[in-house]
Amino acid sequence: MNLLITGANGFIGKAMLKQLQSEHRIYALVRDSDSCIKLDNVEFINHDLSCRLDTKVLPKKVDAVIHLAQSNQYRNFPDGMRDMADVNISGLVDVLEYARNASCQQFINFSSGSVYSGAPEAQSEESPIKPSGAYPLTKHIAEQITDLYAEFFTTLNIRLFFPYGPGQQNMLIPNIIDSVKTGKAIGLQGNQGGLVVCPIYVDDVVSICEIALQKNTKGLINVAGQKTISLKQIALEIGKVIDKEPVFSVDEEATPAEFDPSLTRMSQLITDDSFVNFTDGIRETINNKN
Repeated sequence: MNLLITGANGFIGKAMLKQLQSEHRIYALVRDSDSCIKLDNVEFINHDLSCRLDTKVLPKKVDAVIHLAQSNQYRNFPDGMRDMADVNISGLVDVLEYARNASCQQFINFSSGSVYSGAPEAQSEESPIKPSGAYPLTKHIAEQITDLYAEFFTTLNIRLFFPYGPGQQNMLIPNIIDSVKTGKAIGLQGNQGGLVVCPIYVDDVVSICEIALQKNTKGLINVAGQKTISLKQIALEIGKVIDKEPVFSVDEEATPAEFDPSLTRMSQLITDDSFVNFTDGIRETINNKN
């Protein structure tokens, strides 16, 4: 299969290339190919999706697109709003239009679990959408735009929750790792361990995406770890690996967000439950920085 993968030099993109290169011919869209490790069956193509896409640099035909590219200004509102709109919305439209004219059969768009409200009840794909900021708003708009192209090829939106693994930076779990290592206090809301999340190891994300490709899956699907874990439990697991006791500060009056997505559709897609458990995943994340 000939694949176009956008955002291919990002955290998930790198894992995607590594795992899929042996079975597919991959065209990898990146901002800067000079920083990319050369791989068999992978052709790197330089382009920043904040600018209009020049389709002449892309193959004339492609079987499927995995769209991972997103603005790196996701925490920077309002100054980063223009970049978020350019990359997450306009850039997506450019890639969808390319796919429509390149005989594409399947388009997988990676969205975010942040489009939900973070309420304590399980978030199913039918739950109300309540984007609480600029980034989740642009991701939800991107989902809707992707759906519009379902008349041209199979479309799938993946709402991804808390991926983690080696090489990730400036996200929840690597930030907790840094806090435990440096002795910085980790803030916990409430008295039950704080924020509740459902982390998924990056290799499992890639495996699910590959299965979706094979099965030509369409629609919308939550992708997350099969077990929830509190912020306190995450820090304690990290502490065991690096042999250091984490430091906590507790605000008992605060109410923590809880992300507990329904994984019924994901469970119907995968053929087994051989996910990397969190203890093994966090050990691999800490011991393999690359």
